Amino acid sequence: MEALRENETLDDLGGGRQIIQARDEFRFSLDAVLLANFVRLRPNCRDEIADLGTGTGILPLLLADKIKSAVAIELRENQAEMAERSVRLNGLEEKIRILPGDYCSRDVLNNAGREAFDAVVANPPYFGTEVGAANRQTGVNDARHETTATIDDVAKAASYLLKFGGRFSLIHVTDRLVEVLGALTAANLQPKQLRMVTARPGKAATLFLLEAKKGAKPGLKMLPELIVHGDGYGGYSEEVAAYYTARYEMTEEDL
Repeated sequence: MEALRENETLDDLGGGRQIIQARDEFRFSLDAVLLANFVRLRPNCRDEIADLGTGTGILPLLLADKIKSAVAIELRENQAEMAERSVRLNGLEEKIRILPGDYCSRDVLNNAGREAFDAVVANPPYFGTEVGAANRQTGVNDARHETTATIDDVAKAASYLLKFGGRFSLIHVTDRLVEVLGALTAANLQPKQLRMVTARPGKAATLFLLEAKKGAKPGLKMLPELIVHGDGYGGYSEEVAAYYTARYEMTEEDL
């Protein structure tokens, strides 16, 4: 087992998976869970995926049972190192490769593999550098604000990595929907499926989930709204509760 270091926690992801995180760095949230359950992947683990700004590797860990392989790019060295240890902890070294570096760098993208991926995912920073006070913790600030990469950078990197017809999925804040749509189309990523996310019925959506396809013709499908909170497990709606409970289901082989 990977030894925890000072100020680190080992958190359960269900399904026998765990993740190492630092108490004073950016920690994954519900947003990553929503994105992992939005991503459309082909059956029988055929897809090779890339994750832009993986943090401690949450998206590849959540998607590991549904994919052939993943390359997860992370700029911050300490986060990338924790992600590597989580991959080893879960015995996924042959499926997930953590690539330290900046996905704005062409060298890093070429190392990952140009036009090599069936799908790319990202939970990018939601806010520009001018929005809100900077967090004292640099890693948290970088995860929330576009201090190292803009949405244009994210879109360009995703397009560079995707095969023709490949799919890019992300989660973002509704305030920036128009900007995100513009960045994607400029990068030859045609928005194809959009799902608004709201806390409760009747409340305005604050987040959205979006899938774009490289080289596709225009045509955007609006999906039913995703409601987060309700009377299900953990105070979530039935749909979101199922994202969690499904990962804790056991078979006779698990007992």
